[in-house]
Amino acid sequence: MNRLAVAACIAAAGCASLDTDDAVQCCAGFGFDARPILGDHAIDCGVFNAFAPKAHGDASQRALRCALRAQRDGRAFVYRRVDSDMVDSGGEAVAVFGQQGERIYVAHVFTTDEDHTEGGACGRLVVLKSGEFDGGPCDPQHPSFQRLLIPR
Repeated sequence: MNRLAVAACIAAAGCASLDTDDAVQCCAGFGFDARPILGDHAIDCGVFNAFAPKAHGDASQRALRCALRAQRDGRAFVYRRVDSDMVDSGGEAVAVFGQQGERIYVAHVFTTDEDHTEGGACGRLVVLKSGEFDGGPCDPQHPSFQRLLIPR
């Protein structure tokens, strides 16, 4: 999928209840379907744009506050982060925190010379106050991640 199309798809989400169609849209660009682990009451926290984070009231900060609150409360949620100028290098990542404690992280990394995806089911994954992710290891071969992959 085109990087700009993925970014546009990601940027459209806000901090709201996540219906099953949104769950597919948020993660399909990363090659997986998060619906089986999100349940009916998951929250879509939106996108944190690390390339241009703004003041307290902007969408990036709202996304971060939403993720930190959902994480604190033990809610199922989706949170995305963009580290990109969308010109020649950067990355886009999605983290899905499932209703039963599942932790899925997938990142699409690109430069002018390279384009790859990494991640999987994680033993530990948290959203930090900086908006960054911390955790690991994330195993792409783990059965809990493999069952979510969309056949290509």
